[in-house]
Amino acid sequence: MKNLFDFATKELSQDAFLRWLFESYEDLQDDQLMIRKLLGLFAKSNYEQSNITEIKTYAQYNGVIDVVISYAVDGIQHYLVMEDKTQTYIHSDQLDKYYNDF
Repeated sequence: MKNLFDFATKELSQDAFLRWLFESYEDLQDDQLMIRKLLGLFAKSNYEQSNITEIKTYAQYNGVIDVVISYAVDGIQHYLVMEDKTQTYIHSDQLDKYYNDF
């Protein structure tokens, strides 16, 4: 299992934890059940019969998106974008900017 503190150098603790959580599956074939459940919960998708590969996380993607989880499902690339919000409001064009970053 990877060390949580390798990810938590300067980022917020929750961002570091999420990155650690998603990248802790070193053998994607052996850990398929857990990966399917984890990504299914976060992405609100049913991946029970899917083959998930290539999980990679990014912090402060393009300097604005807090956490991005990149993964392939049956050979098709997916991105799970996470933004932390505390005591603020959603900017009307924020999601459009994120979409255009991909």
